[in-house]
Amino acid sequence: MSKPARVRVSGPLAGQASGFWAELTGRGYTPWSATGQLRLLAHLSRWMAGEGLEPAELTDLQVGRFLRVRRDAGYSQLVSPRGVAPLVGYLRAQGAVPEPAPAIVDGPVEQLLAGFAGYLVRERGVSASTAGYYRRVAGVFLSGRGPGRLGVADLTAKDVTDFLLAEVRRSGGSVGHVAGALRSLLRFLHLQGQIPWPLAAAVPTGPGWHRPSSPRALPAGWVSRLLAGCDRRTTVGRSTQTW
Repeated sequence: MSKPARVRVSGPLAGQASGFWAELTGRGYTPWSATGQLRLLAHLSRWMAGEGLEPAELTDLQVGRFLRVRRDAGYSQLVSPRGVAPLVGYLRAQGAVPEPAPAIVDGPVEQLLAGFAGYLVRERGVSASTAGYYRRVAGVFLSGRGPGRLGVADLTAKDVTDFLLAEVRRSGGSVGHVAGALRSLLRFLHLQGQIPWPLAAAVPTGPGWHRPSSPRALPAGWVSRLLAGCDRRTTVGRSTQTW
């Protein structure tokens, strides 16, 4: 484990700094990314002290207020609910701040996300903070399928890599944690019979991935169909069918 960053944290969350750093480095965050999250913790704790807020009062509403203040102050990074999610998830897992109000599960996407989070905790033994993060990534991915509809039966490897490429462009770097969450979601969907193919194989496994890769294995019949579609009237087509 790397040494904690030299970030001074004062205020009501000061006691969470070392544990949060250990959580980040244990999840594979780079020192640069982990330091950014620790600075976010320091900023949040200072803001809470200025507002007279105790950790037990840090509700979603207060987090939203903090993010608006942070944006108004000119910060350009970690200014969205997604950016603050690792910190809030950690604080909730430690019992330091209140859990969010129970969500109303009234649609197919919400039902699937609730089932996915429960599966991660019960079957995979992941922490509540990690399950919450994975659920948020899954929600972003599924929201791209269309509002209010599940629409996963026709998922392809291209959908997976297109999503990861979009995350690379948005973050400007590695998306290893997003890839891990997406891989778990695709395994869950396959186990539930929601998708016919094990598309988790289409998600790259390297921690520093920046580009899409092909699945490590293709389902039976795909290779035959691929070769049958080669145009033997061309040189490339004839050479491909000699595999």
